[in-house]
Amino acid sequence: MKKILIFLLLLLLSTISVFSQIDPQRPTFAESYSIIDQNFLQFENGLTLTESNGVEFGTFFRYSVAKRIELRSFTSWESGLPNAGIKLILLEDKEWVPGVAFVSTFDFNSEVMVSDYRISVTQNFINTPFSFTLNLGKDIDIYSIYILCYSLTEKIGLFAETQQYFGENLNHNAGATLRLTDNSQIDLHGGLIDDKFFIGAGYSFRIK
Repeated sequence: MKKILIFLLLLLLSTISVFSQIDPQRPTFAESYSIIDQNFLQFENGLTLTESNGVEFGTFFRYSVAKRIELRSFTSWESGLPNAGIKLILLEDKEWVPGVAFVSTFDFNSEVMVSDYRISVTQNFINTPFSFTLNLGKDIDIYSIYILCYSLTEKIGLFAETQQYFGENLNHNAGATLRLTDNSQIDLHGGLIDDKFFIGAGYSFRIK
């Protein structure tokens, strides 16, 4: 009951207006190069239904401590064990120059701690509603993620992505996002993970 009351309080705080706009990481596999605005605390909540694991619920916490540094942690409410990480902006995008970031994550949910290191490169195409992001990284193996995003309107976004391990397509994901306010967003997505279908939905909000 206490956790529910805390969540409802944070939900209420998320309606307070600010001048910038929320930029959630979910619901994609890929990491964009950008981080959230400084001194904001962001909560990205997701519910996923999979063929193999049933229903899963988790929250992604993000906090920007500097203009180019973000601390983050993901908690699966089934296991209760979080992972922790950091994201550093190496190069900000400017016109035809892509944005570049480094992301490091440590997963404490497995018997042997798995680390994920990746470089994210995002190219926003000037005067078009398209953007493209490439992730190159290593966890248990070397992988790449390709994602194409399309801004249907100012508040609605569409995306499609694929993740590859050494050229083998393992994960596919596509979906849509809807920004409700400057501080909140919902999403719906689905695809294949290891040839097994999944579908998910989420609600993200931030407070300062």
